[in-house]
Amino acid sequence: MDGGTTTVELVDNKDHVFFLCFPNSMLDEEKHLRDKIFIGAQHYQHQGSILLVGYEHTKYYLLELLLEKKDRTIIDDRAIAKITGRIRNWARVAYGTLVMLLGGDDPPLDASWW
Repeated sequence: MDGGTTTVELVDNKDHVFFLCFPNSMLDEEKHLRDKIFIGAQHYQHQGSILLVGYEHTKYYLLELLLEKKDRTIIDDRAIAKITGRIRNWARVAYGTLVMLLGGDDPPLDASWW
């Protein structure tokens, strides 16, 4: 994740690599892309990137997989929350921000606190 685009790299059992990405731009002219999912490239502007239409459930499933990522940070959580708009994801960001402001490290990854 680079703060602008969230990329998911999938590797099958034959080591074929497949990319999906979720634009997450802060630019006003690109806000309309935030709820989209692109396949075929690490960034939606790269060659081979194709907009996936009609698969909203796929986006949320992939984001749930990202939530299970063991080395996830508060920056990752913020990107996920911006894409989903879900209250529970924003709650995680708020909690993590509070922990960091109070001088702690990233909050624990288990969701037992909510």
